[in-house]
Amino acid sequence: MDFGDEIGRTNMSSLLREMLPVAAKASDELSAAILSVLRNIYPNEDELNGVVSEVIADAREPLEETCGKVAEGEAEVQVWRCCCTITKLLLQAASKRTHEDPILGGLLKSVVLPAVTHVNPAVREGGVSCLGLFCLLHLKPAQDYLFLFVRVLQHDTSPLKMLALKALFDMAVAFGSTSLGIPDALPTQTPTSVAASSEQSEGEKALDEMVHFLGHPEELGITDGNNIAAEGFAKLFYVGALKCCALLSKLSVVFFDPRSCDRLKQCLNVFFITYAFSRRSHRSHQDLLVGCFMQTIRAVLTFNFVNK
Repeated sequence: MDFGDEIGRTNMSSLLREMLPVAAKASDELSAAILSVLRNIYPNEDELNGVVSEVIADAREPLEETCGKVAEGEAEVQVWRCCCTITKLLLQAASKRTHEDPILGGLLKSVVLPAVTHVNPAVREGGVSCLGLFCLLHLKPAQDYLFLFVRVLQHDTSPLKMLALKALFDMAVAFGSTSLGIPDALPTQTPTSVAASSEQSEGEKALDEMVHFLGHPEELGITDGNNIAAEGFAKLFYVGALKCCALLSKLSVVFFDPRSCDRLKQCLNVFFITYAFSRRSHRSHQDLLVGCFMQTIRAVLTFNFVNK
């Protein structure tokens, strides 16, 4: 179609704007295809954001009508999921320069944050996905909303924990763990009381939760968490964000653990080789690997892989 024709562009835009909310309730792939055509019609990102935000606002109207009333059950959940799906697709293609865009900021307050705290897990899932994408646009929102991902890891369902865990690692790789307040090494002593835990910073709590998933593939709902954590820590070591012998040793134990899946072992095998030899700072990497060697051997020899 010739998008240079103003009438044709207007008619097509109107049709796609009507189709988008319907498609968002049926298929992410169809929604993405519609948004792709809209992006051709509106190549200016600010203009596209404005158009799509209007679609989301129209889709949210039933929620405004029931504001302050008892939730409308499945119908209300479908509206929230529709809004989250469209917002997620918009954020996936957003450029980093748009992190202060008032339109995206409006979607954060009207759609994303309310979805994260919604009572329904399916709605929260969409909200956490969107928040993770929004936080990748710039360091500031990643710092501001770190605590929400920590709360999800501490208290929510297993599928939501996996989303939050992946988002934390994505942000740490993108901006550096220390920029988020996440320590680059394990503490010498683990908090043993509620009072001690309450004194931890959000970054320290985040590291605790991230490490918790490492090496626990046998726990219900944790198998994916073990894979995400191992791959995430491997990325952080590779980019130089971590230089912790104890963490590298834990990663090595995961590699030797017979309960780890084959794909994860292949991933770690490639990581250890490239980490040791393919970067300019390979000498310091080799020194770190040597430093954790005995610690790893002791852990492997004393760890009950079968019964733990």
